[in-house]
Amino acid sequence: MKKIMIFLIIGVLAISAAACSDKAAETAAPETNQTQQYAAPTGPFSEADMVFVNNGAGYPISTDVTPLLSLFGEGYEVIAAPSCAFTGEDKQFIYDFATIYTYPMNGVDMINEIYIYGGDYTTSRGIGLGATLDEVKAAYGDTGFQEGNSYVYVVSGNMENTSSPKLYFELTDGAVSGISYFGANGIIQ
Repeated sequence: MKKIMIFLIIGVLAISAAACSDKAAETAAPETNQTQQYAAPTGPFSEADMVFVNNGAGYPISTDVTPLLSLFGEGYEVIAAPSCAFTGEDKQFIYDFATIYTYPMNGVDMINEIYIYGGDYTTSRGIGLGATLDEVKAAYGDTGFQEGNSYVYVVSGNMENTSSPKLYFELTDGAVSGISYFGANGIIQ
């Protein structure tokens, strides 16, 4: 629990500090392509991998959080704070197995990050908690980056690109202990 709280606090501070440096444009309309049937990507890691999948339905980053909250249920705690990058509140929906981070866009809470640290959820390529780094690399390729205790795939391929979506595999004792789909929305370069 201590590890989770540290991760949450660091995430909120990093997003808040970066987002407060400038206001992001709010001209994009919320996407509505959630919960559609999802086919797992093949080949090397790509933007198509930035979708949380459960029972064949996809929940992409930068879309309305409502369907994902319906999937996970009502057993969550909400932490909200005024957004520095958007009009409204950034929110965290905290479950005992996952935390969903959102940003406001035209009155809708949009998914910025889905962090899974419990349960039997797997990525679209079958990687779940307990998988080894070798299994992660076999599924996604070896183009990721070691960052602290995580192995990270970046859509742009450049770890220094702070506005590029990232897929984190947190590792504890050589096994995946957390999976984060991070959209980097609201972070201004």
